[in-house]
Amino acid sequence: MNMYNQNYENPRDLRLKYEKKQLVKLINAVGIFIISFFAFSFLFSAISSAIVFTFQLQNLESINQGFLGMQPYVYYILEFIMYILSLAFPAFVFFLVTKTSVKKTIPMSLKKSDPILVTMLFFLGLGVCETSNINSSTIINVLDFLGMSFPTPTTLDYNQDILSTIFYTVSIAVLPGILEELLFRGVILSSFRKYGDLFAIFISSFVFALLHPSLSQWIFAFILGLALGFIRIKTKSLLIPIGIHFINNLSSCIITILASVFPSEIPANIFYFFYSAVLLVSGGIAVIGLVKYYPDVFSFDKGSVALSFKEECSAIFKSPAFIIGVVLLVISMNISVVF
Repeated sequence: MNMYNQNYENPRDLRLKYEKKQLVKLINAVGIFIISFFAFSFLFSAISSAIVFTFQLQNLESINQGFLGMQPYVYYILEFIMYILSLAFPAFVFFLVTKTSVKKTIPMSLKKSDPILVTMLFFLGLGVCETSNINSSTIINVLDFLGMSFPTPTTLDYNQDILSTIFYTVSIAVLPGILEELLFRGVILSSFRKYGDLFAIFISSFVFALLHPSLSQWIFAFILGLALGFIRIKTKSLLIPIGIHFINNLSSCIITILASVFPSEIPANIFYFFYSAVLLVSGGIAVIGLVKYYPDVFSFDKGSVALSFKEECSAIFKSPAFIIGVVLLVISMNISVVF
């Protein structure tokens, strides 16, 4: 009888062990995705440099004058290819490791959604975009005031001709708005839904933020990721997150274009002032409307597992591939704090 008691394990404990083991496997799969992203980004960058050198696509005398000494269309095409492949190959690896169904992770239909709720969530997302942008800028300015400086993320070069404007807009607004939402709010978030909405939103936002190369972008991307994950779950579709992401990035394009076209920064500042004001006001109205008419929208499905949110988060620290991936990305961000 004593031997039986010593070997006996509570069914709930067995279930928790199994669920945590499966969760660690899934988090490690995300880690493999991050490591693959790091590796493929480096590989495709090297291949791109080799192509430029082999076919003499770069004018070394004008390398510091924009577009890395290349013709604008060559520069943008290489950027397109590198960006798409750097996300596509790691995503493919993730699908292979997790055996995830593509169809189930990319919901696009809004037919079953309440149009008023969808509209409120749309403006809520835009409001959160602008609020998080202001907050991250404020934090960076405070740190800079305290004597800590962080590298500014590099941006794509821009020229004032029509072709350059089209390519620039596609690079900054269209591709990220579509591909990043399909990947982070689609594939990764959906893969973790069984562990509850809160954890799925958190882990997808954390990884989304990590793939942005600076502290200011990391803060902004994490907050934005939380909002877009919430909206993706509540609308049961990726269309609204894609639209919000696109508009947010498009506003940056417009500001850059206005600052380039006009000799003064006044037009760009005027646009940003009105754009920001509209988003903050509409976002505030959306919050009030949601609280008053859709209070249940702030409740979350706890998933089909017995693990608590705290236990799920602790599984992150037991996932070596994920930890290695995070360390590699932090190193690649080259964040230097100067006192």
